[in-house]
Amino acid sequence: MKVSIIIFLFSLSFICKGQAVDTSLNYLNGSVIYIVDGAPARKESIRQEEIFSKDILKGEQLNAIYGNKRLDTVTVIITKKGAAKRYQLKLSAFSRDYQSYIESHDNNDDNIQYIVHNDPLEKGEVMNFLYKLPQEKIIGVTFTENTGTGKKIVIIDTKVGE
Repeated sequence: MKVSIIIFLFSLSFICKGQAVDTSLNYLNGSVIYIVDGAPARKESIRQEEIFSKDILKGEQLNAIYGNKRLDTVTVIITKKGAAKRYQLKLSAFSRDYQSYIESHDNNDDNIQYIVHNDPLEKGEVMNFLYKLPQEKIIGVTFTENTGTGKKIVIIDTKVGE
């Protein structure tokens, strides 16, 4: 009897959690939902100037990811802040010094010069390049400081020609 009750409660808990996920997706805008940096969001909360990338999923691609939830469209948005966190997390896996600096500066890397293959990345290309750089292509990350300017430098060694 106790085993049956425990199994029933576990099943009920699982079913409720599943329904909560469906509800959180469906209440947003009927059959169109928005996912911002991995979490459901309301369309009204999305500010265009914060968008780094936007993908619109429909049809088979939508069903492959979200299953049959009677959705017409899912708009997946990565914000600039979300993109920065992703590449910072990627680079942090290779350098604890870099990770400590980023964490102690609230993920602000404005004072960092990124260098890849001995070429400095321009401010405008840092996010796009580092976000798209696959982690498996990174060999190592060196975090250092230019003693003359005090500017932090991140040197990223990557596999070439693959």
